[in-house]
Amino acid sequence: MLAVGQHDRVAVDDVRDGDERTMRPALPLLRPALGRRRRRKGRGRRRSCSATRRARGRRRPGRARGTAGGGETDCDARERADRHPGHGLSVRLRLSPPASPAALLFAVGLGDSVVGVAHDCDYPPEAADRPVVSASLVDTAELTSAEVDAAITEAAASGRSLYAIDADVWSEIEPDAVIVQETCEVCAVSTGDLKELERVRTVSAETVLFSPSTLEGILASIVDLGVRFGADAEADELTGGMRTRLRRVEAALAQVDSSPRVFVSEWLEPPFSAGHWVPDMVHLAGGTDVAGMSGEPSSRMRWPDVAALEPDVVVLAPCGLDLDRTLAELNPLELSAHLLGTPARRDSRVFAVDGNAYFSRPGPRVADGVEVLAHLLHPEAYPDPGLPWIRVRV
Repeated sequence: MLAVGQHDRVAVDDVRDGDERTMRPALPLLRPALGRRRRRKGRGRRRSCSATRRARGRRRPGRARGTAGGGETDCDARERADRHPGHGLSVRLRLSPPASPAALLFAVGLGDSVVGVAHDCDYPPEAADRPVVSASLVDTAELTSAEVDAAITEAAASGRSLYAIDADVWSEIEPDAVIVQETCEVCAVSTGDLKELERVRTVSAETVLFSPSTLEGILASIVDLGVRFGADAEADELTGGMRTRLRRVEAALAQVDSSPRVFVSEWLEPPFSAGHWVPDMVHLAGGTDVAGMSGEPSSRMRWPDVAALEPDVVVLAPCGLDLDRTLAELNPLELSAHLLGTPARRDSRVFAVDGNAYFSRPGPRVADGVEVLAHLLHPEAYPDPGLPWIRVRV
């Protein structure tokens, strides 16, 4: 049984989000897709645009992909995007840091221009209908967090990339632009992976960097993407809504005197102090981050060092893991021993959240993450936003 809500009464294997449901199978952090290109159910190999036109004879106008009675193909969407007034250069390919540029492009109305995505792109749901261009070279489906860390550490030490780009799919979709990141080479495809592709293919697509490292940087990057691709008004509206929500949190906590000491871990074993924009999120939520630094990368730590910081609150937000996978990995007895003597353990203020959705991806949903943190740190002042989290009984 899974539950999120009245969290004081549940153990680590319970989560509530309003209704009882069965826990989904744990999802792999990185999909081992290389050599097994993901196909949509009921579909065969994707034909080129020219082959599609020959088979079809003529293009059916009008309907968007996925609608009842639709007939628009990737080719149609591409042609329409090229003709769309005011959107500048069409986005023919999107390779993301953890799926965030895809979410941004869909949020500002540019979803129809996205014709390719990275292997880890799972939000919004519409993005799953796009061809997958990258694959993880680390098969983590059956690995523990400690084993994943060991595999990634070994790959980094040997100079091997963690990702590969499918050159065949790349050639099929012929992108005009590719959005990549340099914030973290562990989290997603980077410019280095594109350079590797250039060894076997001519890469004529323009490279657009999306690498925010702070909360304010995320907001600025959303605006920059909107301007770059002709969706300025939509980007302004999106960031305006995010700022309104963040100001609402600040206003609700304005009269709160306490500022609990918070440790946010973006991995389970070993623990990593969450960096980049997460310390900004903690600050806005009325806490003091005891280990992370705004704008700086996450740092590998040891649990004894975490305990020595005497955090009042511990938040487990593993990068790339949703709440179900986090709970499947978590060992409450070991965690209890790790946090022995800390205020967080004494006061039962150890929480697990959906790090994949609301913390590790620099996109619109970081505002949701701030609201979750505000409730966890100051439940008397800020209401539960109704998003997945759990109190871990240690």
